Amino acid sequence: MKGCFDQGFFIKSASSSEGYPNLTDEKGNPLPEIAFVGRSNVGKSSLINHLFNQRSLAKTSQIPGKTQLINFYKASHFLLVDLPGYGYAKVGKKEQKKWSEMIDSYLTWRKNLRGVVFLLDCRRDLNSDDRLFLEWASAVHLPLILVFTKCDKLLSQELLLKRKTLPHELQNLNAVFASTKWGKMREELGSKLMNLMQ
Repeated sequence: MKGCFDQGFFIKSASSSEGYPNLTDEKGNPLPEIAFVGRSNVGKSSLINHLFNQRSLAKTSQIPGKTQLINFYKASHFLLVDLPGYGYAKVGKKEQKKWSEMIDSYLTWRKNLRGVVFLLDCRRDLNSDDRLFLEWASAVHLPLILVFTKCDKLLSQELLLKRKTLPHELQNLNAVFASTKWGKMREELGSKLMNLMQ
C-alpha cells in the first residue's frame, strides 16, 4: 500500500448516478471504488481521514446523520466512497427512505465498485439493518472487509472476549479490529483494501 494514501482529495458529493464521478486511469479504464458502509456515527468518515492521515478531509461529527450524500475521495489509483449511515431514527421516514434508496442504488449498479468496508461499533451488537446488509452482500457475492471501530473504548479483556464470541454471521469475514488512535491499523487495513483490487 506504500504511497497509495499519501495524498487524498475530495472529488465530489452526489445523490444519484447522474452525479457520480467518471475518473479513469491512463488507459481509459474507470478507477475502482471501495465503499464504506455502516450505521450512522459508526466512524466511516473518521476512518477515511485516518487512512489518508488527514484530520478533516472527510467531515466528521458527533451528531449521527452528518453524511447525507455519497462522498467520493481519490487515493492514488482508486476512490474511497463514504455512504450515508443507515438506521438514524431521528430523521423523518421520508429522509430515511431517500438515504436508503441512494445507498441501494449505488451498491447495486455501480460497475466499478470492487468491494465494501463494513463498519461496526465494537461496543454494539448486530441489529436487523446490519443483518439485512450482510445477507444482501453475501447473496450478490460482494467482497467485504469487516472493520470493528472504536476498539480503544474497550478494555483489553473486553476486546479479547469480543474476538472470541463473534456472532456466526461474522465469523468467516475478513475482520480488522480498529481505532483511529492505532497507527498500525492504518497499514493493516490499507493492505486489505489493496487486496480487494487485485
